[in-house]
Amino acid sequence: MFRKKSTSVLIAESQSECLLRCAEAVHQDAELSLAAAVSTAAAAIAMMDQCAPDVVLVDLQLKDMPAIEVIRHAAWHFPESDIVVMTQFGNDEQVLSCIEAGATAYLFKETAADSLADNIHAWREGCAPISPGMARRVLGRFRLRPGVSSGSAWAFPLRESTHPLSASEAGILRWIARGMTLEQIGELAASPQPSVLVHVKQIYRKLAAHARGEMVYDTSELDPGAYVPAPGNMPQIQ
Repeated sequence: MFRKKSTSVLIAESQSECLLRCAEAVHQDAELSLAAAVSTAAAAIAMMDQCAPDVVLVDLQLKDMPAIEVIRHAAWHFPESDIVVMTQFGNDEQVLSCIEAGATAYLFKETAADSLADNIHAWREGCAPISPGMARRVLGRFRLRPGVSSGSAWAFPLRESTHPLSASEAGILRWIARGMTLEQIGELAASPQPSVLVHVKQIYRKLAAHARGEMVYDTSELDPGAYVPAPGNMPQIQ
């Protein structure tokens, strides 16, 4: 009988208690396997090259070298892996820099172990988290205005800046920046929540390419003269 391959996870965490709790959370899920649990960036890079993990969890506060170096290494050598930065509340700007370096998701350390297994499965299915504050920062990186409370404020032309976002992606970012919940966005966009989160992950990948100076346009959706729709006219998300 064919047995599904387990998802291998590498954890690089400087705090021993958090490292142990996250490792135990991986061990308790039959569909996950712990590739390595290390406390330094150097060890993370060495073990990564040996085991090619599916998921890489990186503490933002590693001591021996910046976490962003581990993220860049993982993104360059293992582009199919999910690279997740573990952070504390209030580090949005640093987390955004990690996303630009190649991270595809982030996780708050305060609750990391409690929901780690569920989050790993969600990441492997293509989902990624985002908060209103992070959405505003991402919009800023693309030089897109987040809009204000009125519906008409969402209809800024996409040509206002050079960016690779589709109309759906720009609309989702602006709605999240406005404080709308995933449930509300899903209803307006006629799309289930997971589909919205898949778009977020794609936005993160485009942000990383944008930071490298690459032009990654989705020509199937993006018309340079198109407008981001107001909430009542959002195109359906596939």
